[in-house]
Amino acid sequence: MSTPEKPVLTFNVTGSNLTDPPTAICSPELVTVTDPNSLVQFQIINAGYAFDPEAPIVFDDPGANFPDIWLLSDTLVAVRDRLTSGGDFSFTINLIETGTGKRFSVDPTIRNLPT
Repeated sequence: MSTPEKPVLTFNVTGSNLTDPPTAICSPELVTVTDPNSLVQFQIINAGYAFDPEAPIVFDDPGANFPDIWLLSDTLVAVRDRLTSGGDFSFTINLIETGTGKRFSVDPTIRNLPT
């Protein structure tokens, strides 16, 4: 018997130093999770930026939904969504501009829709 594949949902994070402090955008700004234990990953897609190693992702109110956060590299973070409850979950992605050390953040959303 094989284990069914769980979906992987991806936020692409793009940093920009056109403002001071730098800014970032996520594409998409919202992902919808419908399967328990889905993997949500965050990938920085342009050079010169890294996730803050001390707190790459911080949930406002994770409840039991988001027990695991993995910093896989400077530019890749993953979160397990257990989908224990429905609703919109706000969180902060913390970034560093590697050349200057400036810290900044962006706030996308994960929408949980249990079936």
